Amino acid sequence: MYHLWFVYPLIGLYLLIPLLGTFVTHAKDSIIHYFLILWFIVTILNLLLNTLVGYQPPIFSLPKNLEEVWLYTGYFVLGFYLSKKSFNFNKLLPIFLIVSGIVITILATDYFSYKHGRFYDVFYRYTTPNVLMVSIGVFWIIQMLSSKLETLKPMSRSLLIKLSEASFGIYLMHIIILNQVNIRLHLDANTFHPAIGILLTSVCVFIISAVLTHLIRQIPFIGKWVA
Repeated sequence: MYHLWFVYPLIGLYLLIPLLGTFVTHAKDSIIHYFLILWFIVTILNLLLNTLVGYQPPIFSLPKNLEEVWLYTGYFVLGFYLSKKSFNFNKLLPIFLIVSGIVITILATDYFSYKHGRFYDVFYRYTTPNVLMVSIGVFWIIQMLSSKLETLKPMSRSLLIKLSEASFGIYLMHIIILNQVNIRLHLDANTFHPAIGILLTSVCVFIISAVLTHLIRQIPFIGKWVA
């Protein structure tokens, strides 16, 4: 239902963590590089070729039931690799990746939607280079911010930690809150100009979801497991 599809591959990924953890902690950098390059070709480049020229090399095609496992395994290994390696890059690079990825998403979606005569959502998928670019950029920004966590004022640090702890609960309930905000507050993307309506709706849903998750977490014994 809606966003809960992600819970199923997440469970599968958690089951693979002992194996993946052993692999990434003991494998040489060259082996991890090989894995990531292979993952990029099979998962990211393969779909791009299929979208642009309608050709998918059979040698790089995976059975349907393995595609999601391979996809999220690759993101998991990439996240571990980026978190453990030190990169001397310009601090504007993450922002460049995010902005470039968003621009590519907008332009590519507009072009292919016009070409096919319908909304074309391929460039919203996790298997596209633009989404990968945004993911890496956001990851690096969060990593840079987390390194400065100790320099924050106690109240700000405490708030960030509580939001981090509540993130999964917010994810689980935000669709319910979104529906109620649409129905009861008559607030959605079209209430005002979409640029304003989407932002207001997102902020409202996030705040309500965060507060409710925090309250649920206060329930003895079960609160922290439920949210």
